[in-house]
Amino acid sequence: MEGAAPAGPGFEEVPAQEYEPSVLEAASAWAGAMAGPVAVACVVAWLAYQRGRPALAQWWGRRKEADMDARLAKDPDLLLAREAAREAARQRMQQRYSAASAQQEERRRQREEEKRRAAQEACGARPGGGRRLGEASGAEASPAPPAPAEGGFNFRREYNPLMGGAGGSCGWRPARRGGARGG
Repeated sequence: MEGAAPAGPGFEEVPAQEYEPSVLEAASAWAGAMAGPVAVACVVAWLAYQRGRPALAQWWGRRKEADMDARLAKDPDLLLAREAAREAARQRMQQRYSAASAQQEERRRQREEEKRRAAQEACGARPGGGRRLGEASGAEASPAPPAPAEGGFNFRREYNPLMGGAGGSCGWRPARRGGARGG
């Protein structure tokens, strides 16, 4: 009874029709079936490119270098021309650097001059028109160094050699407690 068609009203046997999908349906079905393998292939290709890019760049550089060596072996004047061009480029770079350095130095000098001029104007604008106590006058720009004391000792006033705090070594330290005796 398994192979027999069900009997009854509405269960007539309909002949099977051949279904032929359109080209668009076939292409979308194929793309759907191939989406996974294509995505995996793209990821593998990207990883291979990322990993092989330094080696590829190194190979390309060696190839260009070998090509240049071959050209230089055929024409030694080309080597001289390249070295002259390299030296000229160095000279141009040095000239640009020197010019920029001179401009920077000139700007620095101008700023210092402006600061000095502003300080002089501020000094002249003080009440009383004079200078502060302790400032050097215009003729004496720097104070004279102090003369040595009578006894030949030239210690600073705040220095007391008995205090031992003027740098160098520390005078006294307590002995270490304990040691390598064990225990």
